[in-house]
Amino acid sequence: MNAGVTAFDVFGNGIPDQTGVGEDLGLRFFFMDDKVTVKLNRYENQLENQITNPLRDSAAVGIGLARENGRTQDFLDAMRFNGLDSQITGALNFEDYTGNGLWTDVQNTASEGYELEVTANLTRNWQFLLNVSKQDTNVNETFITFKPWYEQFVAPVAGDASIRALPADPEDNPDETIGDIIDDIDRKVLFHEAQVGGQLLRSNEWSWNFVTTYNFQQEESWLKGVRTGAA
Repeated sequence: MNAGVTAFDVFGNGIPDQTGVGEDLGLRFFFMDDKVTVKLNRYENQLENQITNPLRDSAAVGIGLARENGRTQDFLDAMRFNGLDSQITGALNFEDYTGNGLWTDVQNTASEGYELEVTANLTRNWQFLLNVSKQDTNVNETFITFKPWYEQFVAPVAGDASIRALPADPEDNPDETIGDIIDDIDRKVLFHEAQVGGQLLRSNEWSWNFVTTYNFQQEESWLKGVRTGAA
């Protein structure tokens, strides 16, 4: 799947296309003279470069990265304010990005799911479909494009006490230091890293769908030709 020309990473590069492999196994059963069909499916999927938006984390994290006033831009501004431009050579500012300026990221996931589907034509007029599925999606790797940015620009100074103690923006927040910004970025990265090997957040494990229709085509009344339904 193409990521689109408007999706790019923190380096300003285009997001790589999503790729994946899947395996499906299904059984189908027929009952009541084929009026009822039951399908059971099991599937496994592995996706690489699945887009994950760093702005869509839980409110509990509350740390923005991919925006004009995000912590990545705050870090760059603070480094430049303190004359440390050489430490961040090559890092893009928010205004350097194309489009709306928001960058995104990708992750690799593995899914395993089970699906039950029942289709019934109980009468000439009435049909319904019921679908119930359970899917477990685990994260194998996340923040794939941001981690190299972190290693290139943040990691080299993260353990330097003299740099961490420098003021970030004395005018807007005189008490904040570069170390405070780095700590926020670390919390964001760790929040995503903690998902590796576990269930993908913002995903529904269970889902179901019910659709029913009634066709008056076979009835000799003023309703003939009318079909109604609900989902």
